[in-house]
Amino acid sequence: MFRKILIADDHSIVRLGVAVAFEDNYRDVEIDFAENYFEAEKIISEKAIDLLIMDIQMRGVQRSVIKHMKLLNPGMKILLFSGFTGETVRQLISEGADGFLSKQCSYDQIMEAVQSLYSNGSAFPEGQAGSPRSLFERIGPQQILSAREYEVFMYLVEGKGNLEITNLLSLKPGTVTTYKKRIFAKLKVDNVAELVKIHLEFRNLEEQSNRL
Repeated sequence: MFRKILIADDHSIVRLGVAVAFEDNYRDVEIDFAENYFEAEKIISEKAIDLLIMDIQMRGVQRSVIKHMKLLNPGMKILLFSGFTGETVRQLISEGADGFLSKQCSYDQIMEAVQSLYSNGSAFPEGQAGSPRSLFERIGPQQILSAREYEVFMYLVEGKGNLEITNLLSLKPGTVTTYKKRIFAKLKVDNVAELVKIHLEFRNLEEQSNRL
């Protein structure tokens, strides 16, 4: 389980509430707090944070903050925490955020999301407005996935195997496997058949939109 956690939120009651949820469930956790993005950035640059739970409305949060934080600490998981959904959430997910959780969730749901992050590498609860599975219907896999992930995604839906993709993109076999796992996690699927379904559904939505 994550041992070094940073809770970044501009509301003290939220910071304390999330901290209590962790302390009630795990003994050996070290929790830091930040009231804005700049404080969070400083802590991340100084400590080996395992998990960042970040309010997207706090001061300093803007486009590219996820990419920047991932550069500071590539192994850190980032869970977006917000009472709102919309373009900002979609942008931060497309930049590499590992999960999204509504502030209307319960303590149990927080712990479930954290467990999912630890076990599966992502946490996008089904039915949430910010989850990739619902987002793709509006913005498409191309916006949810990184550029390289989308390349792999397209080769997969075209029926190409790992070895073919390895040769086409000049990647190591293990790297292709890693990309495949990330794609499955971000789009909340378990196999290539479901990727093909997403691709066809979004293509149909795009065609319908073009006819309007």
